[in-house]
Amino acid sequence: MFNIWSGRAKAPEGAGSFTEPFVSAVLRASHNRRFCITSKGYMVLAPAEAVQGDLACVLLGGQTPFILRPTSGNFHLVGACYVHGIMYRGAMEEWRAGKYEMQDFVLE
Repeated sequence: MFNIWSGRAKAPEGAGSFTEPFVSAVLRASHNRRFCITSKGYMVLAPAEAVQGDLACVLLGGQTPFILRPTSGNFHLVGACYVHGIMYRGAMEEWRAGKYEMQDFVLE
């Protein structure tokens, strides 16, 4: 499906009704978003305003990761993001296993 959506492959004859829901879902999910790869190799669907140097963070009590931008000693909240591999409590489980460290952020 991705190859058809991205133009790498041609949809079989009569497959329009099959591919349309997928294309529609991708367009809705990626509207005003950009695809990124973190320094640790995670795939991220981030706000369009995200730039290199921003951080993908899981904030305690949050239901989704967020993009934070370092500013002069503090951080600016850019917006929510999707991080493949750490959604749905995956990050907290990895933190408990010692993969991540806790860090304080002061938001502007």
